[in-house]
Amino acid sequence: MPLLIWLPGSSYCAVGLGEQGGPPGRPGLGRPEDGEGSGKKRLDAGGVGVGREDAGKGVIIEIRECRVLEWERRPPLEAINQKNKSYQKNPLGCPQPKSPNPFNRFSRKFPAPAPSLPARAAPPDPAPEASGTNHRPGRAASSPRRRPTRRPAVSAQRARCASLERGSRWAAPPCAARHPHCALTPVGGQSARLALVPLPQPTVRLAAMTAEEMKATENGAQSAPLPLEGVDISPKQDEGVLKVIKREGTGTETPMIGDRVFVHYTGWLLDGTKFDSSLDRKDKFSFDLGKGEVIKAWDIAVVTMKVGEVCHITCKPEYAYGSAGSPPKIPPNSTLIFEVELFEFRGEDLTEDEDGGIIRRIRTRGEGYARPNDGAMVEVALEGYCNDQLFDQRELCFEVGEGESLDLPYGLETAIQRMEKGEHSIVYLKPSYAFGSVGKEKFQIPPHADLRYEVHLKSFEKAKESWEMNSEEKLEQSNIVKERGTVYFKEGKYKQAVLQYKKIVSWLEYESSFSGEEKQKVHALRLASHLNLAMCHLKLQAFSAAIESCNKALELDSNNEKGLFRRGEAHLAVNDFDLARADFQKVLQLYPSNKAAKAQLAVCQQRTRRQLAREKKLYANMFERLAEEDHKAKAKVAGDHRTVTEMKGEPNNVAGNQSQVEAEA
Repeated sequence: MPLLIWLPGSSYCAVGLGEQGGPPGRPGLGRPEDGEGSGKKRLDAGGVGVGREDAGKGVIIEIRECRVLEWERRPPLEAINQKNKSYQKNPLGCPQPKSPNPFNRFSRKFPAPAPSLPARAAPPDPAPEASGTNHRPGRAASSPRRRPTRRPAVSAQRARCASLERGSRWAAPPCAARHPHCALTPVGGQSARLALVPLPQPTVRLAAMTAEEMKATENGAQSAPLPLEGVDISPKQDEGVLKVIKREGTGTETPMIGDRVFVHYTGWLLDGTKFDSSLDRKDKFSFDLGKGEVIKAWDIAVVTMKVGEVCHITCKPEYAYGSAGSPPKIPPNSTLIFEVELFEFRGEDLTEDEDGGIIRRIRTRGEGYARPNDGAMVEVALEGYCNDQLFDQRELCFEVGEGESLDLPYGLETAIQRMEKGEHSIVYLKPSYAFGSVGKEKFQIPPHADLRYEVHLKSFEKAKESWEMNSEEKLEQSNIVKERGTVYFKEGKYKQAVLQYKKIVSWLEYESSFSGEEKQKVHALRLASHLNLAMCHLKLQAFSAAIESCNKALELDSNNEKGLFRRGEAHLAVNDFDLARADFQKVLQLYPSNKAAKAQLAVCQQRTRRQLAREKKLYANMFERLAEEDHKAKAKVAGDHRTVTEMKGEPNNVAGNQSQVEAEA
């Protein structure tokens, strides 16, 4: 019977050839005690051999356990050889029997193994009939002309099977993968014959190995592989992603979609070859979870981890690098094993300055790619928490930009504009993006309080974009938005006012289809919008943005009183006194009755004198310090010179004293 042993990491299996004892219709295993294998471990049905590449020797196979996957009554191998007698060689120099012969036919017709087999050994065969033949391990029994009896002589084949004990090692030539009929040769002097037979799809689960075991395999050490156990976390439950936790993490919180995660990892091929490791670079690897920045298996597995957790992730090619691979380190259609340790994860920062004021964590991804814009009608369900205490729970339908009129913080509206339909997210707000230093008495929110909102965007209807509106609609909407911005400004809601004035600028800045009276209205609206934006930026202490808005206003009207004055205030706030003084002087030159400009000019001159005094004092102290250090350095040099002179005079005094002592003696 053929004895089939699958080689992990390849599409071939090792097959023991020859006659095998046992009743018809049932596979049998040779008994070690019948041959020279007396006292060796009995072979178990079930298990596999482990194969690895060895330079110059081809595949080295270590027999872990034997599994009988298929069997067939066949004459002894010597009978096949005797029948064909002569052999021919293929172009690669490998011995190849002439066709047709049973061996090649067997290789072609060998069926795929069953997915699961009973792990039990066949009952031992009775002792062979006495034939007067000296059966020795590794040799065929009797002559090929002899007709096989009902119970053929099996001692030789039993010895062959006995040699396939745990720990025995076999070598296949490098051409074995191309020529399945090429025989395996034993390592260590044992006698048997094996062949490699194509296997359509592996049916034996691979071993999950720790990092230490992988390194031992690379160094040639023989270590028993662990069964590939783990939880199937692939969405299709196709065992494409298997996870084994090696060390439990801390806490209960896990990363969410969009989070920035920081990990250390090591990756191996199935043969134990390490192809990449962040530990070797001594630098943690970070990526945004769920955005396709890494292979699919990572996006699936890392979202289930906790901080401090170490796990092994086994991913099939379709969840890794697929049929293309990642040359030169990762071959096509490679199953990969990763060891991943999660150190930290952070939510997505939605602020322009990335100051952490608005952090979003996606609990459930939404549909499509469309998002609400300014003026869109949105329907949301929200819950607000302060120090884990629920203070707000509502379902609202409102226009984006008017949230503050419904007691919604500015930062929450910003987060809603980054959401997709059906998305469920958690939003964390710092005080500057929530209710600030004032708090919210209605909800009993104290000043400088951090807030957390859970938001579900049920639906939304986008507002018309600028390119979807005609000239009349733009002019009409600009007047409405200007009034709304003025209301927000008077209420101290400067961020909301900025959003309104920016809409006017975006609608009218590049519109050239107006004429006559409408053109003058557009000019006035644009100028007022830039001036109001500058005032809002000054209130928000965004001085660079205020200067930019003033410059745009002065492009429309170079002698505008408010534009010059507000730009001067912004320059004064950043201690740019020369530019501030120039702006205030120009205001007084054009509008001499402007008392505010006179007062600001006086403040500017006073601060200039104060700044000059500070600089004078600073430089004076600096010069005094330098002079003192110079004096100390000169004194040190003079002292060193005096010490050297005294040391030169010492030998003469010593000589004189010595002469005096000698004279007295």
